[in-house]
Order: sequence, then structure tokens, then C-alpha cells
Amino acid sequence: MTDNRFGHIFVSYSRKDQEYVAKLLEAFDERKIKYWSDKMVPAADRFVRVIERKLETATAVVVVMTPDSKRSQWVETELQYALSLPRPVVPLLLRGKRFFIVSARQEVDVQDGGLPPEEWFADLRTLAADKAALAEAERAAAAHEEEARAEEEARAEEEARAAAVREEEARAAAVREEEARAAAVREEEARAAAVRE
Repeated sequence: MTDNRFGHIFVSYSRKDQEYVAKLLEAFDERKIKYWSDKMVPAADRFVRVIERKLETATAVVVVMTPDSKRSQWVETELQYALSLPRPVVPLLLRGKRFFIVSARQEVDVQDGGLPPEEWFADLRTLAADKAALAEAERAAAAHEEEARAEEEARAEEEARAAAVREEEARAAAVREEEARAAAVREEEARAAAVRE
């Protein structure tokens, strides 16, 4: 799965269908088809940003269609975003009816719970190796890296500004406190002078 001549296939599915998806991903592994699914999100990463980046850098998107995935807000969001990108969307019908949003695309029927035919895997491998799609995915990855760098710089600048404001407020508070002490000392001295008179 580390062949860099191939892009990854993004797999969109409902967690309720993960048993079938595990079988599908195992078949990808056996056929050396590079893929990405949400199980690969490191715990520390921002989930939404990672998914967006992985959709943009995918060479194709496979959506596993079931009534559960049709109800999934995540699958709907991923699918809508995928359709807005210049990426092939490849529907697999596991249960229920095909999604209207992909009705113009040819789906593969796996309602028997079996794997798609070998030609399907061969087509996916071809999509993953498509040079134009790889170039687009690389451009998207570079843009995301630049965006992340810019966000980090902006966050660092904001933190520096906030630290400077806190420091200035602390200085101003110290000056006010010193002025209050000096005023109290002057007042005490004035009282003492008035008592001596």
C-alpha cells in the first residue's frame, strides 16, 4: 500500500456497515489498491479538516450505499463534497436503493454481501494510477499544506498579539497599583503633617 505511483481511493460509508467495509478494504489490500477511510484519522487530528483534505487528494471516491449510509450526515457531506470535485465517484449498492444524488453513475450491486467483480477492482486501480488525477491530488495536497501553514502562522501571530496585550495590561495594572500606593503614602504623609500642626 505504499506505492507512490498510485493515489488513494477515499471510502465513504456508515459505521453500521463497517463489517462489509472491512472485507472491502481487505480486498483493496490484497490487490495493492491504496485507500483511505475514516478509521485512519489520528486521534489528535481535526476530523473534519482531515476528511476534507483526504477527499481533495483522492483520485476517486467509493461510496457504500445502504439505508444507514443514506441517513448518515457524514456520508452525505462527503458525497456532496466529492461530487463538487473533479473526481470519479464510484457507488457500491450494498442494501436498499441507489442514492438519487449519484443516479447518473453506474453502481455495482453487492447486495449479496459479496465483493465487486475483479474488473471493478482493476478499474479502481486504473483510476488510482491516473496521472492527471494524481497531479490534481498533489496540487490539492500542496494547497492544503500551504493553508495549514498559513493557519498555523496566523494562530501564532494571534497568540503573540494576545500575549502582548496581556503583558501591556499587566504593566498598566502594575502602574495603577504603584500610583495607588504612592497616593496612599502621600495621603498618609499629609495626615501625619496635619497631626503635627
